[in-house]
Amino acid sequence: MNLGELWRSLEAGDGGQSPEPGVTVRRIDPNAGDGLFAGIRRPCGTRMLLLQTTSPPRPSDGPLIQSRGFVTAMNRFSGDSTHLHLFIESAAASFNEVFGYVAGDVAEHVFQRPASLQPVTAFLGRLARWKRFFATAGADGLSEISAQGLLAELIFLRDFAIAECENPEAAVRSWAVPEPLSKDFQYSNGAIEVKCSVSREHTRVHISGERQLDGTGLVALYLLAVLLERVAAGGFGLPETVVSVRTILGDGLARNLFEEKLLDLGYLDIHAPVYDRRYSLHRMRAFEVREGFPRVPIILPDGVGDLNYTLALSACAPFEVNPDVIRTLLRESRSHDA
Repeated sequence: MNLGELWRSLEAGDGGQSPEPGVTVRRIDPNAGDGLFAGIRRPCGTRMLLLQTTSPPRPSDGPLIQSRGFVTAMNRFSGDSTHLHLFIESAAASFNEVFGYVAGDVAEHVFQRPASLQPVTAFLGRLARWKRFFATAGADGLSEISAQGLLAELIFLRDFAIAECENPEAAVRSWAVPEPLSKDFQYSNGAIEVKCSVSREHTRVHISGERQLDGTGLVALYLLAVLLERVAAGGFGLPETVVSVRTILGDGLARNLFEEKLLDLGYLDIHAPVYDRRYSLHRMRAFEVREGFPRVPIILPDGVGDLNYTLALSACAPFEVNPDVIRTLLRESRSHDA
């Protein structure tokens, strides 16, 4: 399915119908039962994806989702009293390139949905996922700090979780994205919170929220500090680390699950040129988070919450363990979960 070619053809003024003045559309697959159309709005040049339907969405189908990257609405073709069109449209022409990923993904999910799922439900359900993407990253990609955090988690996923797990799907599922209150990697016999430091001294990491180092209900909790150094040349970056994980996973369910998690975190390949920072791995430091570990208490005074704070690694020295302890935990989780 090449929506890009359809949009370029419409932009060149090649045929199509007009659901309203200034909008030109063309059916994506004339042989498909689902009425999905690519569209262009003139003169602003924004791109559209339209789904033909006979009635407005029901509450159970989901809301009409608005986002920083796209808008959703209902409209009727001029002179067509039978059909409505549910459509998404890029928020501005500058969003068109990223919007192409959105529209292509939504169209694919509509075409490939289970027979029991209505097309409108599939359409709106997939948009909910993209709304989370734009809330996390948007058309410009992840911030530098967020990209570094993702890089550290990918290093753990590749070099620890996948390496020590016989089942790649289980390894990817242990990556607890997008649950905001979960530890980064969760197993039945413990959890790991991964933090990245790119400072020259590697003396501290940033903790997001008073519950991030809360071990309540966990058999064990470890903090793994991935210490990176910026380099001018050589080293590695975020995009090629993503590719290295994809290569290990190959094709199949584990790879599909991995792509979903990347999307939840706000990563798209289209932003690869933005992630041009290069790094080398200085070392990894692992700590057991147990009684006495330096952290903000879980119970805070009334009116205080959502704390972000800095943790000095020097204060964690009494709790430091060899990173192989985490590898042992992962290997033991295989028999634990069998």
